[in-house]
Amino acid sequence: MFVRRAPGIWGFALAAGLAMWCGAASAGTFGLSPMRVELSAAAPTAVLTLSNSGDTPVTLQIQARAWQQVGGQDEQGATSDLILNPSLATIPPGGEQIVRVALRNPPDRERERAYRLLVREVPSTEVPEAQPASLGLRMALAMDIPMFVAPIAKEGRAQPLVSIEKAPAGASQLRIANEGPRHLRLTDLVVSQGGQVLAQQGVFVVLAGAERRLPLAAADPKAAAAPIAVKAQSNVGPIELNVQAASPR
Repeated sequence: MFVRRAPGIWGFALAAGLAMWCGAASAGTFGLSPMRVELSAAAPTAVLTLSNSGDTPVTLQIQARAWQQVGGQDEQGATSDLILNPSLATIPPGGEQIVRVALRNPPDRERERAYRLLVREVPSTEVPEAQPASLGLRMALAMDIPMFVAPIAKEGRAQPLVSIEKAPAGASQLRIANEGPRHLRLTDLVVSQGGQVLAQQGVFVVLAGAERRLPLAAADPKAAAAPIAVKAQSNVGPIELNVQAASPR
């Protein structure tokens, strides 16, 4: 079963949940490196390094989720494609833990597979007898990083197709489809018309064979006839093009 998530920046996501704790000074902190994992038939394993820079032990759970984009929405679902060892670890203050990630099955022959690796802090349930748990709350952190498994076929790359269309509510939106067998990663994406910025996005990822949309601000009526400029850096080179605005319905 896949869980739908709102579109967002996937280069690095930091989620937080509330956990009962016995004092705000005990907040744990953990780090993760690298922030992106790529596997292939030639390199079927990778190593993650988890670190604890806090002053108390931290227990971390590592999970892999299948990642797809349907109807412009990010979705995550359970997967058994990957081996994580260990999937649960307690790291002492100032310590590190190595986590090995490996493919359970061969890569797809034609298309890249995408996953998310979720590293989540498991809150401690230890509470001193002299202080009830209700006196303190602590944020339980989670890091969510992308992982890609290259197809066996070495040829092929992302193929962006950019257009402007009308949203159901009538506003314009940028549509970016990726017709290639590998993901498209845009950075510093800027959409403008007649010198007016309509949208900006730091990181924008479109998976292989998928599409995503970005809402655009209303343009100045005086610039309505001007083309819409789309500029970004990407993993297939710089993108700089003019797109004709969508015609009113």
